[in-house]
Amino acid sequence: MNIDHTTVRRLRAVYRLSLAEMAVLLGVSESHLWRVEKGERAINDTMRRNCIEEFELSAGKLERLLAIYDETQLALTATRHVGNRHTSCG
Repeated sequence: MNIDHTTVRRLRAVYRLSLAEMAVLLGVSESHLWRVEKGERAINDTMRRNCIEEFELSAGKLERLLAIYDETQLALTATRHVGNRHTSCG
């Protein structure tokens, strides 16, 4: 199961956790987690294990959660585009 910095950020978004809440779950400081999410620090084995345990992840569950993230992002993008449409009165 591949859990990298992008996966951590996406899981936090799906579960709607603050940086502080996610940091507690993963056993790291907020600043460390921020750097991990930005790709400035590598996710270590302890963080990866804590992520799997705290979210009770299996390969299938992780795949579903990431699909939820993708669907949410697509919906948000579509909403933004609809909101930016201009109509002209002729």
